[in-house]
Amino acid sequence: MSSLLVLHTNDLHGRLRPHQAEKLRTLKMAQPNTLLVDAGVAVGSGDLGFHPWGERVLERMNAAGYDAMALGNREFHPCRFALRLKIGKARFPLLCANLRARRGPTEEGVRSALLLPLPDGSRVALFGLLREMVREGSWAARFSDFLFREPLATAAEWT
Repeated sequence: MSSLLVLHTNDLHGRLRPHQAEKLRTLKMAQPNTLLVDAGVAVGSGDLGFHPWGERVLERMNAAGYDAMALGNREFHPCRFALRLKIGKARFPLLCANLRARRGPTEEGVRSALLLPLPDGSRVALFGLLREMVREGSWAARFSDFLFREPLATAAEWT
């Protein structure tokens, strides 16, 4: 790989305007081997809130050409149905290696890690982590469809 440019955003809180998304897209397209990623907390709704029709900021991130995003505390919801509504408009992978479903598969659209091919033929591996929003044995675990593994131990397994 000759070079890699990483464009990074975080904590958008639903505030990515169309002209800003276009600027990000222009920057991404200006140089080969450019990744556009977000570290989470992009959505505007709170931790337990959600918009029934989805998050508009994810549509703008789609238009900007995001390659991936780490699942943040604002994107997470302990109810599978609400999580699906919160992240459903994303057309890029959301990453959270320490998220586990209590029953069945982890939510569609959320992956542990991702191997991204670049135009020059090289590849970049990414994984996301989130603080333990719901721990095994906690009060919240009785109601949550998901549990979290300890982030540092999970990171050690992936590196």
